[in-house]
Amino acid sequence: MLERYSPAYVIVDADFEILEASSGTGAFLELPRGRPEANLDAMARTEMAVDIKAAVSKVLSTGERLVRDDLVVGQAEERRHLTLVVEPLPTADPADRRCLVVFQTDPAALAEATEKARRRGGDDELVRALELELQTTKERLQSTLEELETSNEELRASNEELSSVNEELQSSNEELETSKEELQSINEELRTVNNELSARVEELSPA
Repeated sequence: MLERYSPAYVIVDADFEILEASSGTGAFLELPRGRPEANLDAMARTEMAVDIKAAVSKVLSTGERLVRDDLVVGQAEERRHLTLVVEPLPTADPADRRCLVVFQTDPAALAEATEKARRRGGDDELVRALELELQTTKERLQSTLEELETSNEELRASNEELSSVNEELQSSNEELETSKEELQSINEELRTVNNELSARVEELSPA
């Protein structure tokens, strides 16, 4: 399958770990700060990170090929039109989900095409560009909402775990307090018995 693609590509698993990468991915991926890691989500450049994650997540969940031809990579004069192709890869184990992520770039940026359409006046090209922009915004918003929901669920789970730990600690403290009281009671009984024994010994001792 890889022979069908000449552009840069990576192969990732369900955790976004990069299993294989071609040359030429530097325009789309970069090493994150701190400890180096080969994770597509962490390495994707900021301007396209949300789109890449949303596309890969969708393909991993649906198992269907996805093409995004409305992306732009680079800044200012270096901007290029990016077509992102994400295709599921067959594996021996159905649980081992993998996909191919291909980065295809064209010299003209999407922003330039949109601007030309605006200059020509409300034609079909402008409408299509605006629709693509709206769709991109919706997908980014949906991806952000899903990430927030996941974070909220993780926070709720953490709070529940902390609450459970606090209850266990409270229970342990109560048990320790009970044990302490029992030990004090036993010590008092032992002192009483010891005093009685001492008094008895004195009574039995010859004057």
